[in-house]
Amino acid sequence: MKKVKLIFATMLALCFCFVMAACSDDDNDVTEIFHVEGTEFALSNEAATETFSVTASSKPLVVVRDKDDAGKKVDVSWLTLTEGSAEGNVYNYSFAVTTNKSESPRSLLIKVTQGTNMKEISITQAGEPLVVPEGEMAHNAKELASMMYAGINLGNLMEAPGGEGSWRNGKVSEEYIKSLKNAGFNTVRIPCAWAAHFTHRSTDPAYTIDTNWLHRVKKVISWCVQNDMYVILNCHYDKDGDTEKDGGWLEDHIFDDLLEPSIIARQKAIWTQVASYMKDFDEHLLFAACNEPGMNETSGKSDMWKDKYAVERVVRYEQTMIDAVRATGGNNASRTIIVQGLGADISNTCNYMDNPDETEVATFPTDKVPDRLMVEVHFYEPYLFCLLDKDGNDAWSKCYYYWGKDNKLAPVIVALRPCIISILIQQAEQIWLIEVNLYHQTVWHLVCRECCHLSLIRVVHIVAGI
Repeated sequence: MKKVKLIFATMLALCFCFVMAACSDDDNDVTEIFHVEGTEFALSNEAATETFSVTASSKPLVVVRDKDDAGKKVDVSWLTLTEGSAEGNVYNYSFAVTTNKSESPRSLLIKVTQGTNMKEISITQAGEPLVVPEGEMAHNAKELASMMYAGINLGNLMEAPGGEGSWRNGKVSEEYIKSLKNAGFNTVRIPCAWAAHFTHRSTDPAYTIDTNWLHRVKKVISWCVQNDMYVILNCHYDKDGDTEKDGGWLEDHIFDDLLEPSIIARQKAIWTQVASYMKDFDEHLLFAACNEPGMNETSGKSDMWKDKYAVERVVRYEQTMIDAVRATGGNNASRTIIVQGLGADISNTCNYMDNPDETEVATFPTDKVPDRLMVEVHFYEPYLFCLLDKDGNDAWSKCYYYWGKDNKLAPVIVALRPCIISILIQQAEQIWLIEVNLYHQTVWHLVCRECCHLSLIRVVHIVAGI
């Protein structure tokens, strides 16, 4: 009996081994008839088409994954999957990718399944490379000013809160930048919005700027610098909120002391990111803290600048920017920075920012790096020459069409001489006349000539409609 049991047990063991071997052979068969040729693709940023094939016992299911592992939707619009021909049990596919115009790489997965078998194809596309010409940081503010002559404003383009082009002016192109260079300009001012490009405008306490926008701005700067043009990049108006009444988060809230902590936090966050992202550019790039702080709030009410706390607030906001830029190091440690007068108005800057008798405040922002600071002012005076587009009915409302003493223009400039000298001696290495507007007049070079007779102001930007 024991012998019979032993024989029976041996037979069972042999049967079990045969079954396991058969299963193992089946597994191998499955593996052999499911194979994906081409599972990893590392592509440049250029548009391209690639192919892969699947060997399977029956037609596989091939799809682009439109969700990540966390179930969050991903952008699949840049990749198009196409089914090709089948040759026996070999199924051919192709996919096409569009040009990646962002500096950031992007990736997707194609999922291939057939029965219980599954493979994923990884596709990674590099970001667009940007040219950052090598150069020096050797010149101080005054020396740079002497090298920057005819300038132009890229107005109503990159400062549009709805995004570049949302004001129906199109987008900046490399060809346009080259045309400016060919026209004789060697300086470009880029008014720019940043808050409008926060990744999560209402929920992100870090005020994170979309890297795609940073890349776009960097690209425009690169075009300029490659053409040996200087660039002034600022934070321009930067409307906060969804309606016009919300105004610029810094520029239109100078007199709101309750907002000061949040404005300082935002100013620091923006300029830390912008400066870090652009730090490899040489001295051809200059940063400007803002545009016209408090201008809208004080329009027609200059006496409001007698509020010394408002003046001090402007100084603190601009000081925050200077400190943030310097802290990023690299070329930013010695980059020339431009700060703005009160409302960027010459008279208000002279009367209230540099006049302790009026405000008990006699200070500008300071910089630990010597001779790398400029003061920016805008000039739209007299109104009848700069802004009036047609004659009115009243005697006072007649346009000034020509430069000269008979139109009372030269005295306006000359009268500003004392305060300009004061600012230059006490506060800044150079004053920039950044914005000027002339209706009808085709001889704006005469204005430049008259200003330059003072040997104090560099006339850089002639703009309209700002």
